[in-house]
Amino acid sequence: REAVERIRNETIKYDVVFMDPLLPRIDGVEVIRIIRDKIGTEYAKNLPVIALTVSSAEGGERFLSSGFSALIQKPIDSIRLDTILNQWVRDKQPEEIRLEAERKQVNHVFIGELPLEILESLEAAGVDFDRGVQYYDREAAYVQILQSYRLHIPELLTKLKEISPNNLSGYATAVHVIKGSSYIICADDIGDQAEALEQAARTGDYKKIQTENSAFIKQAERVLKGIQDMLETPAIKEAHNSLPGSGLIEKNAECRHAV
Repeated sequence: REAVERIRNETIKYDVVFMDPLLPRIDGVEVIRIIRDKIGTEYAKNLPVIALTVSSAEGGERFLSSGFSALIQKPIDSIRLDTILNQWVRDKQPEEIRLEAERKQVNHVFIGELPLEILESLEAAGVDFDRGVQYYDREAAYVQILQSYRLHIPELLTKLKEISPNNLSGYATAVHVIKGSSYIICADDIGDQAEALEQAARTGDYKKIQTENSAFIKQAERVLKGIQDMLETPAIKEAHNSLPGSGLIEKNAECRHAV
């Protein structure tokens, strides 16, 4: 609702909005209808709104027909993301802005060889580091995504420890976020477990959640420990600190929800 009001007020005019259509309390399809139809301004009607979803291509058609500009499936393919950004943002910018952006672009940052024990720890925790680097094209980009995961997932795990038959909706929302985030970092096993627990919560299968929740949390904590150890290696810290805006994630760690 806050995001809708920002678009309505036009305090900031966004180039593009990314939205997970499976939102708590209000469905993303309803949000896009409010933006397109009820706000009624030219800005709201033409603002690119991109759906980020784990839905199949067939299920994604519902979002496109509702008013979303495009669809990106999770885990996010960097080539697909680049194509979307080029189509809806870059190609609509004045030429001088495009040229300046290209001049400042960091094409590649080599983060150095990770110690074997760190790679083994990540692999044992279920994080496919090599595939993640390929997905996001640059090692440094993937490292920043892992950093964001490490910062935001612990709070969600705390919520999962407070399960009760009366809070299955909140449980489903929290584990849904962990599911999508885990697929994004190429931790498919924990993503699959989260998907099964989300489905159990949405169908009221409290017994399954009681049986599997503790083991799931421990596995997620192993993932976080592997990521933390990797982020503390000198090669990663040096490369991360050399990036433009490298403190952005740390400085804005409290900003958990983006428009």
